[in-house]
Amino acid sequence: MEEQNIVENKNKLMPIGVLISNTFNLYAKFIGPILLMGLLPVVLFLVSYLFNFSWLAMIFGIILILYAWLFFPSVIFLISSERFEGSNLEFVVSAYKNSLKYFWSYIGLIISITILVWGGYLLFLIPGLYIGVAMSLAPYIFFIEKEKVRPALMKSWFYIKGNWWKIFLRYLLWGVAIIIIISAISYFANLIFSAKSLGSSLVVFAFDYLLGIPLMIVFGFEMYKDIKNLKGSPNEEQLAPFKKRVFWFSVIGIVAIIGLVLMVISFPSEFINNRPNFIY
Repeated sequence: MEEQNIVENKNKLMPIGVLISNTFNLYAKFIGPILLMGLLPVVLFLVSYLFNFSWLAMIFGIILILYAWLFFPSVIFLISSERFEGSNLEFVVSAYKNSLKYFWSYIGLIISITILVWGGYLLFLIPGLYIGVAMSLAPYIFFIEKEKVRPALMKSWFYIKGNWWKIFLRYLLWGVAIIIIISAISYFANLIFSAKSLGSSLVVFAFDYLLGIPLMIVFGFEMYKDIKNLKGSPNEEQLAPFKKRVFWFSVIGIVAIIGLVLMVISFPSEFINNRPNFIY
């Protein structure tokens, strides 16, 4: 009877409580390098705020954007490392070096996911939401399994299939929890400092990069590990249906984006031509 329960548990996703517990445990394991990694964008934000509307603020702002872009893959490389010998600083530098290797291909991955999601939204809200969740594991597959863009998209869809509602509810519950915490921190920061002040903005920004965003990334990583253990690595035959889906939704997404661009371009000229004439 006990062996049967073990087999049944292996065929199910782990409970949300266990998933959250694993998330905090993994965060705690890498808390040193994660805090160090999150400290730099906080400093860059502070400097760009202090030098507001100056060329120096613009430079630090650009550096902040580039750093933020690489933050997600760097945290993934960090938490997926089984062991690292060296200081926290060396650990962080190593993670960012790995991220830089994937800079352009990571852009390609994000563009591909965006096109797919737009393809879903062109068929109304629900398909877009479905594809957004189906593609949510693609970055983890891309960086950890060293897959190219299209195989990462197909694998993500394969992993999510049959578990979409469970994955969606996990994202929803975790996302709502993080939003509530951020809202509470923002509220108390506004009580201590004046609303929209440097102190209030800095507290919220620091929470995002030191705790909120890393916890979201770690949570997704734990889900990726869980569902991969559940379904195993797919073969080419299992991925074949998803190859067609990725292709057709990409085509629909490109059409949707082109249509949106044409609408944006044509709107100003149409507005000018049809504006009321008040000159008599």
